[in-house]
Amino acid sequence: MNLLALDTSGSWLTVVCGDDRGVRAAFSQPVGNQHAERLVGVVKEVLTKAGIQLSDVGLVGVINGPGSFTGLRVGISFIEGLAIALGIKTIGVNALDALAHAALDSGGRLVSPVIDARKGQVYAAIYDVGSGAPKLLSEYSAVRPEDWFAGLAAGTVVIGSGAETYKGMISDDHKHLVILDETIATISPKVIYDMTISGPPIDPLELDAFYIRQADAICKPKQR
Repeated sequence: MNLLALDTSGSWLTVVCGDDRGVRAAFSQPVGNQHAERLVGVVKEVLTKAGIQLSDVGLVGVINGPGSFTGLRVGISFIEGLAIALGIKTIGVNALDALAHAALDSGGRLVSPVIDARKGQVYAAIYDVGSGAPKLLSEYSAVRPEDWFAGLAAGTVVIGSGAETYKGMISDDHKHLVILDETIATISPKVIYDMTISGPPIDPLELDAFYIRQADAICKPKQR
């Protein structure tokens, strides 16, 4: 089965095309806020490189949040419309879950993906990756970075665009945390592919953005 998946949730645009054997072609570059202008052209480019016709795509996926409100709507609207036109199912992939998946080989047991939410906040969560598959240990949260970092256990690996944005804060004020030498700032095409091909398919009309509103933000991890 051929699949097409993408991420427009942050400053990067990532598009990946693959089949049951793996990734066939991908694009992943920072585009600022030019997702809407670039998306259609990049999708065509990736499909051409993969040697796959759009009409032969049997599954589509998209990072559905948390992230940039505008960016999320661009990607979700595109995937929803495409799925309806092709009569196929969709997969919505949580950005924090995907980042945790990307950190399985980080060497740590506890991982905290942190996405820059702007306006002095981050989207964040805590996962146990010691058993192979990431296990969510906290609520999905929208918090001030200094508050989140202060509450993390010593040795927690911090990844994501928030780790990149607040690298200086972590290095200076939260030395109990670990930042990888190569910060995982965005979700790789391979991870998006893996989570799309393994995710539960849904009807395209059920696909929606996962927003973490300030009023709903929960700053404390669950009791363990």
